[in-house]
Amino acid sequence: MTEEIVIKVILDKQVDWSEDVDHEQHVKKHLRRLVEARTADGRSCAPGTIRYALANRLEIERVAVSAPMSSEYGISARNADSLVTAEAHMSMTCTYSVAAPTR
Repeated sequence: MTEEIVIKVILDKQVDWSEDVDHEQHVKKHLRRLVEARTADGRSCAPGTIRYALANRLEIERVAVSAPMSSEYGISARNADSLVTAEAHMSMTCTYSVAAPTR
């Protein structure tokens, strides 16, 4: 069976919004730390990141990730008056076996 998994990380930016900050860079830096920060040697994802947790769980379950995981970052105004969000969308295609029921 092949499925596409999409994980969305959404943060409320209203709490740290100010005019003197480059929001695009600030958001990307913060979300990258949560989603896909690397270890000090740069060879793998750091423990505690979403990508690390997901990759380890899929490995335990013997699920093959058929394509590289992709991530997109940005800022979205959900409601111009009250809610501005920072978002990361992580997607991947996974392939795994499903036991067929016996007849």
